[in-house]
Amino acid sequence: MLDCGHRFLGQPAKEEVVVVTSAPRQGYVDLPEGQIHYLTAGTGPPLLLLHLTTFSSDLFADVIPLLAAKYRVIAMDRFGHGTSDPLPLVVSAEGLAETVVGFLDALDVADTFVLGQHTGTVEALEMAVAHPRRVRKLVLVATPDWSEESRAEGVRTLRAMEPDMDGSHMARMWGQRSEWASPSTTPQIMHRVVMAALHAMGSSPDIAKALQRHHVTERLPVLQVPTLFLAGEHDHMRVHLDQHRSFVPSTTPTELAIIEGAGAFVALEKPQEFARIVMDYLGS
Repeated sequence: MLDCGHRFLGQPAKEEVVVVTSAPRQGYVDLPEGQIHYLTAGTGPPLLLLHLTTFSSDLFADVIPLLAAKYRVIAMDRFGHGTSDPLPLVVSAEGLAETVVGFLDALDVADTFVLGQHTGTVEALEMAVAHPRRVRKLVLVATPDWSEESRAEGVRTLRAMEPDMDGSHMARMWGQRSEWASPSTTPQIMHRVVMAALHAMGSSPDIAKALQRHHVTERLPVLQVPTLFLAGEHDHMRVHLDQHRSFVPSTTPTELAIIEGAGAFVALEKPQEFARIVMDYLGS
């Protein structure tokens, strides 16, 4: 299925991932721009998780106890999301990546495995290119790629979610996010998705504009960090995986995995398989 010696990791193992029974601890880091909230669990090598726009560290809440069996898992809330402070006045993909670096410095993490999903992959990729010695391996979960038309439409869609007195914006948000649903998306997952999106609503348009100005296809050709391209089978960003992987230099090892039956909320929909594939790759 794959050429150039790339390995496919999509076949699930028979055994389940061991679960760390202790709940993730919450913490805050003080940065010049404000406070960053994060979840953490485990004591192994560090693994940083970066969520998509309109979500928070809760995107990974179900896989953190699984990944923590082998790693010191750290899932941060981007500024303007979760319970982190509001966004800085000036936002850029490069600035957001440097915030991640500052966050790691505050935790005394010199280098780490990094996993990002959707717009979180933009921060992860930018960090890996700008600070390759600080990233051991990279996992890009459904890296986005926008046309100029889709960039503008994405911002318009987010701005259409401004609050209304009759609460109709909540139904609009549910309808918009349900377009990302897969056969594995439950009403409970949708509730978590929409609640996080409503909370981040004031910051989402500015984040979307900043990250959508960033062209991942201009950064992938200089990527030197070993990378796993991962996606749920029904994720609308999955279509870019093969093309994005082809942009990476042949000297940089890359692998590909598809999780069947899952979509954009793959870490919530298929946490066991998600954790197993990630740990197999990071430990290989």
